[in-house]
Amino acid sequence: MDQAAVEKNSDHYSSGIGGTYSLIDAWAEDRGVDVDDPKNSKNDPDRDAWQAMRNEAKQPYSGSSGDGAVHLGRD
Repeated sequence: MDQAAVEKNSDHYSSGIGGTYSLIDAWAEDRGVDVDDPKNSKNDPDRDAWQAMRNEAKQPYSGSSGDGAVHLGRD
């Protein structure tokens, strides 16, 4: 894969994950979730759900990225 293709794929990922995070963050904001409280001191189940959604949003990329690296002989 040439450098231009790598950069294009990176741009697609950035816009895709950024858009997904924006949707998840809007969902949290709508529910008054305090996303700046790393320990969730209020024990807000919506905050836990928000964090889980953000974590899960990265999973498909991580798996695909690893598969792509193996396919390209970079792993």
